[in-house]
Amino acid sequence: MGKKCILLVRVSTQHQDLDQQRNKVFEAAKADGYSESDIIIIEDKESAIKLSEEERHGLTELKDIINSDSNIDRVYCYELSRISRQAKILYSIRDFLVSKVVNLIVLNPYFQTLKQDGTLDPNSNIFFGIFSSMAENEGFISKARQVRGKLKKLSEGRYTGGKVLFGYRINKEKGNLLEPDPETSEIVKKIFEFYATGEHSIGTVTREFGRSRNQIADILNNCMYAGLPGKEKHRKTNVSDITLPAIISEELFRKCEKIREENPRKLKKKGENIYYAKGILFCSKCRTRYSANLTTCAYRCSTHGLTIPINLVDSLIWGLAKENRKNKLKLGYVYDEEVKRLQDSYSILQDKLAKVDQDLEKIKGKKDKLGVLYLNDSISEEVFQKKDKEIKKEQKDLNSERQRILDSISDVTKRIDNISTEKTESPLDIDLIEDDAERVKIIREEIYSIVVLDKPFNSTTAKVAVSFNPIVPELEDSRIEIYNINTKNYEITNEKGQKLTYNFLKRFSRTEKVKESMKKACKKYQDKKGEK
Repeated sequence: MGKKCILLVRVSTQHQDLDQQRNKVFEAAKADGYSESDIIIIEDKESAIKLSEEERHGLTELKDIINSDSNIDRVYCYELSRISRQAKILYSIRDFLVSKVVNLIVLNPYFQTLKQDGTLDPNSNIFFGIFSSMAENEGFISKARQVRGKLKKLSEGRYTGGKVLFGYRINKEKGNLLEPDPETSEIVKKIFEFYATGEHSIGTVTREFGRSRNQIADILNNCMYAGLPGKEKHRKTNVSDITLPAIISEELFRKCEKIREENPRKLKKKGENIYYAKGILFCSKCRTRYSANLTTCAYRCSTHGLTIPINLVDSLIWGLAKENRKNKLKLGYVYDEEVKRLQDSYSILQDKLAKVDQDLEKIKGKKDKLGVLYLNDSISEEVFQKKDKEIKKEQKDLNSERQRILDSISDVTKRIDNISTEKTESPLDIDLIEDDAERVKIIREEIYSIVVLDKPFNSTTAKVAVSFNPIVPELEDSRIEIYNINTKNYEITNEKGQKLTYNFLKRFSRTEKVKESMKKACKKYQDKKGEK
């Protein structure tokens, strides 16, 4: 049987034409004496940059044909880059052809890999090395050009593929420009306005607009709705800052942002009744916040059903908060030293912030370097995804740390600003405060939380731990004091057993109807107990 050859014809995109390549390599094979029946044509439209050797159907077919037909003695291609733009794939194919004694003929520029005796031509080996490097470099340049093009489009607010952000649409008449969608953008605007009232949680917004909690949270967290630079993932282009036309004002976004970041323990006035321990009284068993029940005049753990009188708890924490504030304001309090200490704390926090910012810059550099390695195919997608995940976690932790430091700086600044006010305030003034809102404000400033450590069901005793707010949370630990409460005789003792003197506040009382109902319930319970 006569010798046969293979014509390898490939273009990168569906828009390129195979005919020109096919005709030139076909003429070269005919000129070397091959008849049409001896010529096998492999042609395909697939990327020489993105696909691996195993993923390239043309190369797989080439190997299959050569392995099954020993009469194949030549492979023709128009350019070396038509086989691949990755040097490792080019050398793999060359070594495969050499092992099968198949001569590779490249037309532009012309060279062949084997000598007449079927051994590797040293001169062609040099050419092969040069042109494979050139092909790979062209691939890098082409890929970098594609990435730059996509990033440029992203920076201009143009669609480059993937899911369109809710609230926007693609305007094809303006070059795929992303613009607010008349219908969905109104929904986005209403979500922000609804949440900005400060009267609704994300759960309430979810029910109001019929969307999932995650969707609502994503919308409220996305600064791009306010026309601010945001982050958008786009295939292999890593992450880029992009800006889209604003749907809402920056002022509205910042207002919602402040509400989201607000401390959940901060008092939210709803209704007429103000409970001093609301939001800061916890169950140690399940970490559930105790809720106030006006009917029974008690704070109650919804999980375990344990209760503790509102009047007793409120009296205790108001007395402790008041005493703590008095200690700060008592005669002989050295304000200048306090200011100096706070200023020193401020300097330390600024140094910490600078260090975190430096670490964030290093993370950015690592991120950019990882992206370049991936684009250059120096690392696999699996390695890229793993490293990218690690970097993002590190970046998230640093950003959280940065926010904590900023919050502490804000606290220190406020404390310094308040010193001048405290200088003129008399310890006796606190005893004159009767407004519940003012009292709660002082309680929140002095007390961080109250945890019910031990409260057996139907028992008249309870043990609570009171944590006091440090002046600078970043630099100081909370002071914790333990108290034993007798809910029957309203006696309170400290951890050493010393009785605490405090002013009992009878703010709430049960109605006669409730009292009667509770008496009946107690009697019924006692009767059942007696029967047993």
